[in-house]
Amino acid sequence: MFPRAIARHLASGRMRMSFATLPNTVANVTSVQCKDSVGHFLDRYDTFMFDCDGVLWKNDHITPIPGIEHAIQKLQALNKRVLYVTNNSIVSREALQRKFRAHGFESPLENIFGNGYSAAIFLKDILKVSGKVYLVGGAGMKWELDQVGLESVGIGSDCDNPTSDVDELLKYTLTDNIEAVLVGFDEHFSFNKIYKAATYICNPKCHFVATNNIEKGTFIGEADDRRRMPLTGTMVNAIAETANRKPVVVGKPKRIMLDCILRKHDVDVSRTVFIGDSLKADVGFAKRVGIDSALVLTGVSGINDIEDAPELTPNYVLNCLADIVT
Repeated sequence: MFPRAIARHLASGRMRMSFATLPNTVANVTSVQCKDSVGHFLDRYDTFMFDCDGVLWKNDHITPIPGIEHAIQKLQALNKRVLYVTNNSIVSREALQRKFRAHGFESPLENIFGNGYSAAIFLKDILKVSGKVYLVGGAGMKWELDQVGLESVGIGSDCDNPTSDVDELLKYTLTDNIEAVLVGFDEHFSFNKIYKAATYICNPKCHFVATNNIEKGTFIGEADDRRRMPLTGTMVNAIAETANRKPVVVGKPKRIMLDCILRKHDVDVSRTVFIGDSLKADVGFAKRVGIDSALVLTGVSGINDIEDAPELTPNYVLNCLADIVT
């Protein structure tokens, strides 16, 4: 079994695992010197794919992680391709680009892949959607659809008064020529949106696409006042259950996210590593698409989680992305 004592030492700060390689058996952890392992790591890969929340900043989306800008700048100075691949459907690529700048590093727009952007590529280039999209999502997702020339409706609070009266529900006006329903995170999610989205996708010719469905809820607030916030998976599942139809999911850990990246970049997957904080989303994605992975311990998953899910053992574990700066 993977030793829980190591996790306790890491959490307490008594032991710093700057960089470690995990054997396939997960029987033990081989701790190596940071300088040697970083040099090998950087030489091994040409393309570095990063998750954002929990890797580049804390999962509260606000708190910086010291030294991240120096890590990104080092990779850029070595002429490595740096791509950002996130399941956060709230923000657009443009907003992420501004956030990167505020955190001390730069990225061209074409190197940023939110699942809202990937969904837009998937709808436009792969499914060849030309009609309207009913969007259960926010301004960031609408911006991405706008960039590829897809018209969308549904953003914001629904215009009809909610009701459980069947006669009134039948009077709701539905938009013509809805060719796809796209569901991501929507702070205006409601009964009406479930009703309309499910109604549209009852037409088998209407595509049903979701940004992701594995992140269903998270704690927010202080330890003495913790509250539970619903996430995208909850919204996707509510519509899917109502319509009795499963969506095509474009976000991690699904393969479609990589397909969208490969439409824009010539990537050698054998020389690519994905660095993330979630075993399920990030390491799971890497394993599904056949690339190496590194887990950073600044976000969702920790050492104990690897013990509990050995099938999601990453190739590397870093205490923090900043550890690649020596």
